[in-house]
Amino acid sequence: EAVVMIRAPKEFIVESSDFEMKENIALFNGNLKTDKIFTAVLKSNPMPPLITGRYLDGRQSVVIYFNRDIAANEAEDGLNYEIEDLNVQVPEVTDKAFVKAVGHVGNKIVLHLEGMSEQPGEKYEITLKNLQDNNGIYTEPDPLKFMVAQEGVFAEDIGGPAE
Repeated sequence: EAVVMIRAPKEFIVESSDFEMKENIALFNGNLKTDKIFTAVLKSNPMPPLITGRYLDGRQSVVIYFNRDIAANEAEDGLNYEIEDLNVQVPEVTDKAFVKAVGHVGNKIVLHLEGMSEQPGEKYEITLKNLQDNNGIYTEPDPLKFMVAQEGVFAEDIGGPAE
């Protein structure tokens, strides 16, 4: 039994009548009794990049994962991000949080923050705009918005009684 697999970068889809298709992976699993010529075509994935994970890491950063790599120029531009305190848990304290720096490697973006006070349970809306994958496909909608929330206990609180 023969197994043939083509794994393309996530920015592509594979099209072929010779393989079983799963987005960027093509798989043939079967008996080869004679020589066979396999054909496949790589095409740009027309679907927008999707967020696969996101969380607020303490009060210092927001970590965002996509299902494929995001183009560096847009990902590293701090003007493409906004953070807004939704005043859900602590309405009397409105943070003026902002992105002071951006870290980016492949499909991971880390927004390093300033101006966020300790408000356990507080929710924030993050706005992303002008982000695209390496084939120029933009996130949808653009701008893209999602929520994150502060955790209840911070590292500097560990070891003491909760206030």
